[in-house]
Amino acid sequence: MKKIVAFIPLLFTLNSTASQADDPCPDVALSIPVSKEIPSELEPPKFPTHGDRFLPGCVIVSFELAEMSDSQGGTLVPINLKIEAESHKKWSRSALKSVASRKYSAENVEYRGRQWSKLTFYLGSP
Repeated sequence: MKKIVAFIPLLFTLNSTASQADDPCPDVALSIPVSKEIPSELEPPKFPTHGDRFLPGCVIVSFELAEMSDSQGGTLVPINLKIEAESHKKWSRSALKSVASRKYSAENVEYRGRQWSKLTFYLGSP
């Protein structure tokens, strides 16, 4: 049983880089930059129940970074999250929860304004 539980996370991967040919994301012209910031903490998106019916899937989430309370300015967290585009509503909740869980070390963040991130869901490798 432990082997099965350990294998399940490997089965469902989140891949944020895909070639243009197999990119399930809708075309969206955003006037805000793509996020280049790397979170120091994040919770991977959970694979939705019956999500495999809608694979591959994609959600584009925009957000701003703000200081986390009680961090003395050392940690930034995403605020004002907004779904900019989605291939199917099935992925939205999982993507929002994942982006909301991110934490950034303030010393490594160059840009705090509105930015976006693309989360792409595949079953196995694309």
